[in-house]
Amino acid sequence: MDLDDAADELFGLMPAEFVSRRNELAKQAKADGDPELSSAIRGLRRPTHSAWALNQWVRSDPDGVAALTTLAAELAAAQRRGEMARVRELSQQRQTVVSDSAAAVADLATDRGLPISGGAVGEVSASLRAAIADEAVAAVLTAGRFVTAVEYSGFGPAGVFLVPDAEPPTDAASTSFEQADADETDDPRAAARAELAAATEEAARIRDELEHAGDTVDEATESTDRLSTKVEELRVQLAAADEELLFARRKQVAAREACEDAQTRLRVAEQRVHTARRDAEA
Repeated sequence: MDLDDAADELFGLMPAEFVSRRNELAKQAKADGDPELSSAIRGLRRPTHSAWALNQWVRSDPDGVAALTTLAAELAAAQRRGEMARVRELSQQRQTVVSDSAAAVADLATDRGLPISGGAVGEVSASLRAAIADEAVAAVLTAGRFVTAVEYSGFGPAGVFLVPDAEPPTDAASTSFEQADADETDDPRAAARAELAAATEEAARIRDELEHAGDTVDEATESTDRLSTKVEELRVQLAAADEELLFARRKQVAAREACEDAQTRLRVAEQRVHTARRDAEA
C-alpha cells in the first residue's frame, strides 16, 4: 500500500466510512513500519458534501468526465490559436456540459442516499467550470480527489468565460436546485427535501468538526503515549544510573580503605627495614 492506493480507496467511500477507514489504514501503515506513510494517511481530510458527490460522479461516469476534459482541451487549443469564434462556440457548449454534469452529480448523490442542496449544486458547478479552465483542477477532478469545492481563480486559458452561464433550464429533467428552492413554498415535499438536504449538509459540517477534533485527540494521545514511554525509559535509566553510582561509591570507599591499610602496612614494613638495617650494621 502507498499513499495513492490509500487516497483512491478513501475518496471513493461514503462520508460516514471515511474517518474510521482512514484510521485503520494509518494504523496498518504504522504497524508495517512506515510511520511517514501513516502520518500522510492521517493527513487526508474527508471531503465536503459537494466534493464527495463530485468524486463519486468521476468514478461512476467516465464518459461524462471525458466530455468535460475534452471540451477543456479544445477550449485551450482554440485560445492558443486565437480562434475567438471557436472559443465562443465552445463556451456555449461549456454551459450545457456543466449544467448536465452538475445535474448528473446531484442525481447520483440522491441515488446514494445523500442528496445535496442547491448551494452545494452551485459549488459543484463552480468546480466543474474551474476544471475546464485550469489543468491543475482538472487533474484533481479526473483523480476523483476533491476535498472541497473550488472556483476559477482567473488563471488558466483566457476567454474561457467570454460567454456567461445561461439561465438554468426549466424542464423537469434539468431543473436546478436553485429553481427547486424557489418553488419550495408551492410544494411541501420540495420544502421537506430542501430541509433534508440542509440538515444533511449541517450534519456533514458537524462530522467534519468532529473529525478534526478526533484527529487532534489522536495526535495528542500519540504524543502523550510517546512521551510517557520516553519518561518510563528515562526512569529505568535513572534507576540503573543510581545503582551504578551507589556501587561506584562503595568501590571508592573500599579502595580508600585498602589504600589507607596499604599505607599503614608500608610504614610498618619500612620501620622493620630500618631496624633490620641498623642491627645488621651494628
